[in-house]
Amino acid sequence: MGEWKNDKRSGFGISERSNGMKYEGEWLNNRRHGYGCTMFPDGTKEEGKYKNNILVRGIRNEHLLTSQFHVSSSVDFSGIMHLELRASTGLSKELVFVP
Repeated sequence: MGEWKNDKRSGFGISERSNGMKYEGEWLNNRRHGYGCTMFPDGTKEEGKYKNNILVRGIRNEHLLTSQFHVSSSVDFSGIMHLELRASTGLSKELVFVP
């Protein structure tokens, strides 16, 4: 859905795929080009400036979607806090907070 020129997406438009991926933003010659936002099926989100279908300036936020996870935390003798998130899928992420 959006603007078309010479049978190609050009201008602002929205593309939703059957796998759950969605792009909303500017197009040029059927490619993401200009400002836009892509949402991936796993919850990851890209937002920024695209050039020839590639994100050249912006941010990519990754989200871990899971129904079960474990959180553990500890503080070492120097006051540094360690926080570990472990998903039922086996993926984990450690965060360190320095006072």
